[in-house]
Amino acid sequence: MSDESFSDYIARERDQLRTGLEIAREDMRDLEDRCKEIERELEAMDAYEAAKSGKAAKAKSSASAGSAPRRARAGSRREAILAALTSGSAGMSRGELIKSFGIAGDKSGEMSVSNALTALSKNGQVVRMNGRYYLPEQLAYGGHAAQTDQSVENAAHPVDPVTSGAQPVSTNTFFRAAQ
Repeated sequence: MSDESFSDYIARERDQLRTGLEIAREDMRDLEDRCKEIERELEAMDAYEAAKSGKAAKAKSSASAGSAPRRARAGSRREAILAALTSGSAGMSRGELIKSFGIAGDKSGEMSVSNALTALSKNGQVVRMNGRYYLPEQLAYGGHAAQTDQSVENAAHPVDPVTSGAQPVSTNTFFRAAQ
């Protein structure tokens, strides 16, 4: 074999391998598309069964357990809590919310309720009083706050030291008082 025929042979082999690689990649794309199509069909079946039985649909079917589970949309637990609190004026405890969502005993579900309640409290969307959570507007309209030792104004809204006339305390004053 001469050097020229060997280099021709290598070039032909390289072209064949590149062609084979491109065909394999195209086949992989087709298979991935087919897998996605099957997953959509399974999710539709799960949603149908859930709607028919009145239970919440699972995030993913067990057939696709190898892939990462799809999470619920961010904030959906918060929205569910706000909806539950809107339905009554007596407020709800964390335990009552967990029972109403049917997740008692599910540690991750219970934690999601706790995290959502903390976030809603920090945002001022709910108010915690005596172990129960309320919407601020429930307190402002003579709800449960009237029965507590907190005023409605302080329960529903944080105090602004500028408009309330309160004097700010510096850290130096605090440390001098502690000594």
